[in-house]
Amino acid sequence: MVWGGVGWLIDKWLGLPNVGLLIGLIGGAAAGVYLTVKRLDG
Repeated sequence: MVWGGVGWLIDKWLGLPNVGLLIGLIGGAAAGVYLTVKRLDG
């Protein structure tokens, strides 16, 4: 959620059509899954 917000702010700053929002949401979700799996694994 935080990375989606950062992406949204970058979109507004650069005038992009929600590209940063999508990248932020996907990146944040991937990082969350990775950290969860890493924590449960070890």
